[in-house]
Amino acid sequence: FWFTRSPSYAWEYAQNASGKRGEPARIMETNLSPKKPLTINFDGNSRPVVNGEVMPFESNSDVINFARSNGFDSVHWPDGSFTDEASMTIFDPSHIKILP
Repeated sequence: FWFTRSPSYAWEYAQNASGKRGEPARIMETNLSPKKPLTINFDGNSRPVVNGEVMPFESNSDVINFARSNGFDSVHWPDGSFTDEASMTIFDPSHIKILP
């Protein structure tokens, strides 16, 4: 699951997915409660950093694969990711509450 604080940015993703699925675009307001997020920041040279250490990740997929294989339940991208604005990727749906 992918989440952002920006409704307009989320709407772009919803519209793209809608076109591929042939279903109406939709976004939902949620509360997230990850237990063990991996936080990825970027240094001044656009290199991914974890706990002050530059990591060899080259894509969002590299980060997600690392996080999943090391017991993290999500990835928090407070400065954005390689391709997106600030967002969060959640692996376990039990950490998501859809709001009415």
